[in-house]
Parts: sequence; C-alpha cells; structure tokens
Amino acid sequence: MTWNPVSRLRSVLILGSLVTAAALAVVTALPVSASGDYMSGHGGSDVSWPQCGRAVDITPDSFSIVGVNNGRPFTMNPCFAGQYAWSKGGHAAPASVYINLEYGETSDGYNRCAAADHGCAAYDFGFLTAQYAYTVANYTSHGDSLHASTWWLDVETDNVWNDNTGLNAQVIRGALEYLRSTGHKMGVYSTPHMWGVIAGGYNPGPSVGNWIAGADSTDDYSQCFNPLWPGGQVWVFQYLNYDIDLDQNHAC
Repeated sequence: MTWNPVSRLRSVLILGSLVTAAALAVVTALPVSASGDYMSGHGGSDVSWPQCGRAVDITPDSFSIVGVNNGRPFTMNPCFAGQYAWSKGGHAAPASVYINLEYGETSDGYNRCAAADHGCAAYDFGFLTAQYAYTVANYTSHGDSLHASTWWLDVETDNVWNDNTGLNAQVIRGALEYLRSTGHKMGVYSTPHMWGVIAGGYNPGPSVGNWIAGADSTDDYSQCFNPLWPGGQVWVFQYLNYDIDLDQNHAC
C-alpha cells in the first residue's frame, strides 16, 4: 500500500503552530522512568471512538489511556477532546494516549526516499503517522495532550500490515523516533503473538514500555512477565470486561 499523506499533514502542522514554545519546553523536560507513571497494582480504563457519548466511571486510584485516532492512522477520534478532559479528572496518574498504527509508505516524507527504497518509505510513513496524531491531538485538546505522560503505539493484526516483518518494523521504528523527539515516555500495545507476526524480531529496547492485551482478568499478573520482546518491560496489561463492555487495565 502506498499513500502520500503529506499535504494533509502540512495543514495540521500549521494549526499546530498555535501551541506555544513555552508548553513545548515543559514537554521536553519530562523525566524518563523505567517503569512509566503507572503505580503497581492500580487499575484503569482505556477509551476511544467506540465510547463516544458514553460516561465512564472515575475512581481516585485509577489511570486512563485515550485513543487519538478513529481506528486507523490519519483519522481522528471525534470525541478525543472530551475524553482527554475526562481522563485528567480525579486520577492518580497523568493521562496517557495511544495512536493506531499500520503499514504504509510515502515517497515524500521525512527522508525524501528514493522510489525503490521501501524501507525508507515505510519509516517515513510511521514517522508521519505519529507526527500527525501528536499534532492533531495537541491542537484538538488546546495543548492539553502535551502533558500526556506516555504515548502508546497500537500494533495489532486487525489493521493492515505487510507480509515483510522487516518493513513493518520500519513503520514502527519511524513512529517511535518521532515520539522520542517529543520527550515523552512511549510504549507499544500488542500481544507477544501479534508482535511476532507483525514485527518479527524487532526489539525497540527496554526503555519502550509494553502494554499487553489479552489478559484473562484484571488479576492476571502473569502478563507482567510476558513482554513483547526480550528484555521488554511490561508496564500495563489489559482485560476486556464483557460484562461492562469496557477495556480495563492493571499496572504491573
């Protein structure tokens, strides 16, 4: 799949210029912690476009993670601003956000790739995916999401990926490189199986947190020892609670 999102991104970047330099300075000063901002044993929820118009209970010892996109890159969760405002109220940990990721290529991105260089084009697509989501989220939230503690990349087989895991890894690498430039903590949401199918042996290192899907319950602490890649650090695991139709999370 080849798609050039640059013209759309440029208009977003113009809007993003409304974010002040002072606010950006605050972001780059955020400390980096090996365990993230999630207090061990505390729970929370993640919400996005499927929860639009729905109230979610807030408890004082919880944390929240809000989806930026409408399920795919270069789209926007229409309820992001309201959900992010909700995520800041009464929680024990700073709000976090996540970005949907999938495979794509662009020939007119960060590196100005040669036509035949698919790895470069895939890296640029990932970089621009993260840049778009970061910029639109900050504009939509009037700069509030600049203070999000952790920015997660959602890497799932439900979205489109290449059969070549090395090219998929370039998309992920590009997105992580953009997020690294913002000064935020960052992580990847997936399962070990999906990660292997999509990214193969790609290992982003221990500083990139792991958010593990597919837990059997909110007490399934075995997931804390089930990282996405060797040496990975699991910060959070997720359980889909069918009784309340909501993703619940627990910190390791």
